[in-house]
Amino acid sequence: MNAMNGSDSTIMQDDWQPGVGARFRQDRIMPCRRAAVRQKAAAIRGPYELEERTLMPPMTPEDVFGILADIDPESPVARLREQRPDLTRSSQASYESLLEPAGDESLSRRDRELVALRIALLTPDDRLVAWHRDRLIALTETAATVSAVTEFPAFSPELTPRDVAILRHADLITQHPTHAEPSDIDALRTAGLSTREIVTLSQLIAFVAFQVRVLATLRAFGGSA
Repeated sequence: MNAMNGSDSTIMQDDWQPGVGARFRQDRIMPCRRAAVRQKAAAIRGPYELEERTLMPPMTPEDVFGILADIDPESPVARLREQRPDLTRSSQASYESLLEPAGDESLSRRDRELVALRIALLTPDDRLVAWHRDRLIALTETAATVSAVTEFPAFSPELTPRDVAILRHADLITQHPTHAEPSDIDALRTAGLSTREIVTLSQLIAFVAFQVRVLATLRAFGGSA
């Protein structure tokens, strides 16, 4: 893992290169207190009735960033993106490799959605929360897991010791990166994560942070608020 410097209130991140697995630096994310996270999530989630949920689409959209930013196809920012299709493709490829990997079992889809939802709650990003909330419900067929992630670190029978270790690490790196120590990696190993899984977890945390910043920029320049 890269060494982390800076204050507790920000994540100091290296330059992220979309589509390149191990070369990243996260951008800055301001921390959010647990009570604020719960309050925000409660406003977003509403009642989780499985009969009314929107299930994960069977196929991945070709431009997840464009959908989440709600970009008007006729807007200036859409035309700018058309001039650099390579950036859209590489960002999409990063999304698919980390959240919908083909044949990569280093972390399960459920593990990945737990982490993505948790970081979306912490940042917070309403649209990203809703996106990963629905995907997690589709995978688990229950809203209880979503509630457990929202209320974390409160105890929940829905979360295994492995889940707790993964979410605790996501919280640490997102909110207090300068507090990270080698013992935190040891805690992941103790919970059963392999070296490959720990590397994938680190990449995923960095990518979702990158995604939040890109979405905020796209919305500011022509998407929705």
